[in-house]
Amino acid sequence: MARFFLCQRLAFLAFLGFLDVLVGFFAVWEIMLFKGGEITVNPEPIFVLFNSCLLIVLLAFVTFDHFGFPIGISQVRYEFAWIFISSILHLVSAIDNTTFGPPLLCNSQVPVSLCASSLLLVVLTWLSSSILVVYLLMLTTSVAAHRRIPAIWRASVYAVPWFMSPLLPISNDQRPPKTRARESTTWAGHPVWSAHEDENDAQEVPLTPPGLLRDPSVSEKTPDSSSGPRAGSVNSQGRRPQWAKKIALRRGLDQPFAVRIPPTPFEKSVWSATTARGTPRPPPKCATRSDLGPFADQGEYAVDPNRDTLTLPTIPPSRPLSYGVFSSWDGSRCSRDTVPSQWA
Repeated sequence: MARFFLCQRLAFLAFLGFLDVLVGFFAVWEIMLFKGGEITVNPEPIFVLFNSCLLIVLLAFVTFDHFGFPIGISQVRYEFAWIFISSILHLVSAIDNTTFGPPLLCNSQVPVSLCASSLLLVVLTWLSSSILVVYLLMLTTSVAAHRRIPAIWRASVYAVPWFMSPLLPISNDQRPPKTRARESTTWAGHPVWSAHEDENDAQEVPLTPPGLLRDPSVSEKTPDSSSGPRAGSVNSQGRRPQWAKKIALRRGLDQPFAVRIPPTPFEKSVWSATTARGTPRPPPKCATRSDLGPFADQGEYAVDPNRDTLTLPTIPPSRPLSYGVFSSWDGSRCSRDTVPSQWA
């Protein structure tokens, strides 16, 4: 979309330059007709010629900036300024030619060629001023739509990402320069920060000294000479196999290799004469008295040989607590007179 905007701009400026060349040609022709007929030259064609020459010079500067000559006129603020001034001047000249051109020159006392040149000049000036106004409105709405881009007025027209998706990353070449207020001078030129200014241009740094670099003639199957606990971290990502790159393991939680389950022995199938894989092994049984050996009767937990399970000790039931003197006192027979004096 940015290229489409720039192509539209190029088409507008090219057509505008062609029209201004025609306007300047007819303005010079009208001035020569005034001098040839010995008539006082009107100021209207002179003003039109001045506007045409000024716009042609500005378009020449824009062309130089487009082909790599850094003049600086293609910045958004400068282009908006000269387009705005040129549109006002062309509108004034078009109104002036319409008012004082054909109404005064198209009569029987003036040559027909002078009337024709005046009519053509009116048409071309209105067409040129209309194109300037349309391009000014297009540039204004485009800048208003991209007002969130920092320092858009100081950026070049070719550097602004016109109507690009916000999800697409913007390269450093397309980023507009920062304003002086946004730039920090506290760390400018510091070697610590200058190494991280552009991460996109960072190149791969060799992890071994120059004397220990592997000879490219040696096959990659040769085992690495590095050793130690951190030897595995020296290998780069490019030397890992493809299956290791695709698997995302959680360190300390997942096993790096699949666990191999031991196969069960093959047995004869009951229903067919073929050999089929047997059933899984039964779980191990609990230990019996014979398995415990001479230490079977020792300890608190004895083994019942009939049940093949451990017998838990029997806990006696809980007994009521004794409250001493309150156990012999019957509250139902208690009255106000029998209550002790210290409780009354």
